[in-house]
Amino acid sequence: PYGTAEGLPVMQLVGADSGAPSLPGRVLTGLTAMRAAFPERTEYLYRAGRGFEIRSERGYPIYLGDAADLDLKLQMLAALERDLDAQRHMPAFIDLSSVEGAYYQ
Repeated sequence: PYGTAEGLPVMQLVGADSGAPSLPGRVLTGLTAMRAAFPERTEYLYRAGRGFEIRSERGYPIYLGDAADLDLKLQMLAALERDLDAQRHMPAFIDLSSVEGAYYQ
């Protein structure tokens, strides 16, 4: 609110405790991973309970949790989207918050 800081990402926190004095380290580590994976973005969305969120090219949300194992999650996403396209299925969302518990609806 007091000025701009060139080159720093903007993080939109949705549903987070606005009274928290700081962000957990895992969120900041995730932001570093998100910046590396999506360098063209200047703003990143983080939802309490779901973690980082991106939108697919077709418009549905993709939840990436705290962005741990992001490379693996993005590989899983690519394979899953190929399968969904082959089945002509449009999901409401894809949740990759956990690699072991990935799902879509």
